[in-house]
This record gives sequence, structure tokens and C-alpha cells, in this order.
Amino acid sequence: MKAAFFFDSARLGRQWSLNVSEQALSGTDGISLRVYTKLAGVHKGVHLLSTSKPVSQKEKTAIVLVKDLIDAYHYCNNNQINFLVFNAEEDLVQYRLFQIAQHNHTKIIAWAHCSPSFDWMTKAYHCPAFYKLISVSNVQRYNMAHHPLFNRTVTILNFVDAIGLGYLVNPTKHKETFITYIGALKASKGFHHLADVWPEVHRRFPSYILNVCGSPGLYGKTQQLGPHGIAEEEYERRILAPLGGSRESAKELNVAFQGSVPKTVLYDIISRSTVVVVNPNATAHGSTETFCVSAAEAMSLRVPVIGGKAEGLLEVVGNKRGGLLAANEEELLSAITYILEHKEKAIQFGKTGRKRMITYFNEEKSIRRWAALLNGENIDPNDFTEFDPRNGVYYFKRAIGILFPLHVINRIKKVKKWSRQLAIHR
Repeated sequence: MKAAFFFDSARLGRQWSLNVSEQALSGTDGISLRVYTKLAGVHKGVHLLSTSKPVSQKEKTAIVLVKDLIDAYHYCNNNQINFLVFNAEEDLVQYRLFQIAQHNHTKIIAWAHCSPSFDWMTKAYHCPAFYKLISVSNVQRYNMAHHPLFNRTVTILNFVDAIGLGYLVNPTKHKETFITYIGALKASKGFHHLADVWPEVHRRFPSYILNVCGSPGLYGKTQQLGPHGIAEEEYERRILAPLGGSRESAKELNVAFQGSVPKTVLYDIISRSTVVVVNPNATAHGSTETFCVSAAEAMSLRVPVIGGKAEGLLEVVGNKRGGLLAANEEELLSAITYILEHKEKAIQFGKTGRKRMITYFNEEKSIRRWAALLNGENIDPNDFTEFDPRNGVYYFKRAIGILFPLHVINRIKKVKKWSRQLAIHR
């Protein structure tokens, strides 16, 4: 196996380490480093190409410093590395890579932690060196069924170390009156929905504290923060408005903004929580989850999860399995109320959630699929759980992909775009 993982660490704007548990990282960055370290531990031919050096002197010797993704690709070609793995993003550098990557030695594998756009997939499809697009859930993969690139997609489910986290679980440990939200404080992670319903939650359950674990900088550098230092200026105003307008008024409603915390601290907070809330977005107007590592971590710690009833959370959490999923703010309030009023049911959700993690989203299974892929083996493109995403929408999308050539679909998209622009000008 000769493979390299590209990690754009410079965009973080801070020091980093391969020791994921000792730092605050997004689920995307954390899982990327975990997969690399697990594979590198058993395969000598696995490399990490990074845009900045880690803080540890020992780790620096194991990492190759590159300028950007293009530089990483050239390094792989020059060193006869078979595969280059990187996170799929709407990025001009990635578009440039698709243009220059030809039938060279190195094949490229994009890891879609966030679902790519139709245009991104089209450019990847026409790239001679493009090998596979990795989806992190089956739901995500089947949502791409309308594009011819679908035939080059493979699901490798994200994972958490559920067995290891199990050692942190003390069944007799007292659950404090904590509700914990985990996620970057950006509109794409939906905290504003929780902020909207929190005053009513506080009225019904005045003893409960809302721990908000996350910051706008979790994924990298941010725009200017608001005066309270909680989120970017506009979004800070949005989330504080229903909480009284300031950090102080939010505190009076038992809202504690913890910022980004290292994994060890986060796990301690989760294990003491009654319930964890993750991205409540559930409509096309908000970004939904393709997987949600935070939900998986909570479930591994036997804590029930509440999130948006859409996409990856349907597969990972499962409504009324590892927790409750909400389609709107009314359902979000109802879900929180139900969990807090039905402690025995909450405990059952926690037990079921942990079992789901061990059964479907375990580290050993995912690493085995990664190893097979990077060894050039043909693996089943599906990695099914008990949730089958092949519904009517999937078959409709698949029919479109089969019946209409790519250039026809592109023409339809352009006509729709022109129609929207014309409507705006009118």
C-alpha cells in the first residue's frame, strides 16, 4: 500500500497535533487524522502531507510539508504513491487539480465529508486521474445517484472508538442537569433553532443548564467576531436575540458558552449530560449532516441524541433509536421535553445508541474497508446499516442519471439558472 492523505492544516490558523483527543477539532478533521494514524500504524506506505507542521517535534519527522493540494499531487507522482486522499470541497485548487491530473501514476480519491455540488462532481467525472468519491453514509451516497460519478462512489462509514469510549462510561455516574449542544457556531450547524426554543425549555425546566460546546473557528479562520466573542458578528446577533441579546442575559437563562474544548474535556461534559443536541437543521434552507461525528461520540457514551430529521442523522442516530430527530423547531422543543420528562426512555435511547455504534460504525470495520480500497481491491460500494436509503427519491434520481446524458442535465441546470436570473430582473 502506497497512499497519502492531504491535510490542509494551515487553514486552521492554530497549532495542531496528531493526538486528536488533546485538541479541539471538527469532526471532519478529527476523523481524517484518525484514519491516517490507524492506517499508518500498520502500513509503512501511508503518508500525511500537510500544509503546516504539527506542534510535536516527534510528529514533524513523520509528516511531509507541502504548499497546497497541487503540490501534494506532484509529490505523490514524483514518489510513485498510488493514491492521494483529500477532503472534497468547493475549492478553486481542487478544480485546478481536476484539470491537471492526467493518466499519471497517482490516482485521486476525494472524501466527501460534505456532499459536493453537481458542478464539482462533473469536473471530477471528467478528470482522468479521478478514482473514487468516498461518502461517509449510505444516505449521502444515494443522494448522488443522479450523477454519472455515482458509479465511482463508495461508502465508508465514519466511526468513533466506541469500545475505547466505553471505558469512560460509568453507569452509576450521576447525570447532571446538563443539555449539551455540540457544533460550530455557524448557521450551517443550526444552533439558532435551539436558541429559539431555549427560553421555553428554560421555563419548563429551570434547573437545566445548556452547555454550548463549539465556536465559529472550529473549521478554521473566521470573519470578525461579534462584541461578545461567541460567533461571527451577524450570527452572534441572531443566536443571542432570543436569549436576551447578550452573553449576560443568556447566562441568566442558564446558557453557558464553553467555546471549543479538547476531546477529553468534551467527553467528560457529554458523559455528564442528560441529552446531546447536534445540528437541528432539517430542511433545504439549512445545511444538514452527512454523518455527524458528534452524535456518534455521544451515542458511544450512552447519551441520547437530538438532531435534525434529515440525511445522515437518519442513518446514524435513527429516529427513536439512539435518540429523537426533529423536522422543525416545534418538534425540537417536543423532543427535548420528552427526553427530560422520560428518564427511563432516555436511558434506553443511550443503550441502543451505543449498540448501534459498536454494530455499524465501529473503527475496525471502517479501517478494514479503507485498507482494502487503498490496496486497490474492489469493495462493495455499499456499507449498509439497518437503514436502507433506497427510497422513491433515490430511484427517481437514478432514473434521471440513466435516461439523461450529463450534457443534457447541464443544459437543464443552465436554463433554470437563466430563468431565475430573468425573474429577479423582472
